[in-house]
Amino acid sequence: MKRLFFVMLLAAGLVACGGNADKSENVGVATTIKGEFRACDAEELYLERFDDDLTSVERIASVELTEEGEFELCFDVAQEGFYRLSFSNEARPVVLVVAPGDNLTVAAEGDVFNSYSVEGSAESALICEFNHAYFGYCDELATKFIGVDDMDKELAQELYDLATAAMQYQVKFIGTHSDRLASFYAINHANVEALIPTLYGKGISAVHRRALLEGLRTAYPDSPVVGVLEQRVADDDAIVRLEESVKEVSYPDLYLEDIYRRSHRLSDLAGNVVLLYFWSSEINPCLDLNEELKPLYEKYHNRGFEIYHVAADLDRSLWIQTVRQQKLPWISLFGGENFSTFATYNVQTLPMCYLIDRNGDIEPCGASVEEIERAVVKQL
Repeated sequence: MKRLFFVMLLAAGLVACGGNADKSENVGVATTIKGEFRACDAEELYLERFDDDLTSVERIASVELTEEGEFELCFDVAQEGFYRLSFSNEARPVVLVVAPGDNLTVAAEGDVFNSYSVEGSAESALICEFNHAYFGYCDELATKFIGVDDMDKELAQELYDLATAAMQYQVKFIGTHSDRLASFYAINHANVEALIPTLYGKGISAVHRRALLEGLRTAYPDSPVVGVLEQRVADDDAIVRLEESVKEVSYPDLYLEDIYRRSHRLSDLAGNVVLLYFWSSEINPCLDLNEELKPLYEKYHNRGFEIYHVAADLDRSLWIQTVRQQKLPWISLFGGENFSTFATYNVQTLPMCYLIDRNGDIEPCGASVEEIERAVVKQL
């Protein structure tokens, strides 16, 4: 079971000082990776490079570790990319992002993956931060699964909480670093979903892929990963177009809980003009739109205007805190545990809005307060 967590999407490099190397790759700017791995029991270190979408790896060089675990790799790099250091024993590999001319230092003692540190590359240091946190959750989760035949309710809840914490960390990491190559590495992991398939789709989604693409287009416009993300977003859009081509007689109903765990059906608002509004408490434009909608709601509510407010958060407590802090006057529901809700309504970005008229006809609606008001007034 633990093997699920030892499989990692990492990326590689070029030519080793004194090691076996592919001389044809020795072009670009001189770059070095050096350091020491104490007490890791490996005799040889391998430098490997992944392809652009981090799905396959090519070994570039190898070098023997000294008795003290020291090593140095010298190679030329033409373009910033992903590399990994792997070992002749069972130690999990170390991921690095290396740019031309970098001088990186990597050090660890004992369990390399859980103790390593990186100097000389901000992107590599971010990957190190992600690995220690995300795979800390994953390893604990895997350990608790081992040897379990009959799972009681208490253990099931403990595993669910651990898995959710790992996914929340992953989503937050990518959201916080949406212009970093380290987030492209992070977005490729689905270790939690591999162990608990019912959580598939409740973490990384099309929304996060699109946000990362926009960030990397600005920060790394020439990186090949931009093209990879463009294709993934295009695939997301193709699915949306296919689903939108299916005509519905009426809108799909929703049945979600508010902050007091009282359930509300979207169909209960039938006969009103209803703004179906998908948002997240971790996205600032959503918080801004919440504030802008309050006077609009107050102005038109008595004329039959309602808001069915669905949060795409995994952290229920943060969502509750935000609803209370913003003093939202309409029905606010938690959708974080109901992935089908967002798939049904093709939620690709946040905030996202639909307007349902008094006859039950539904149309996409702009996500600015001006666009929403125009649409509401037209239907009222």
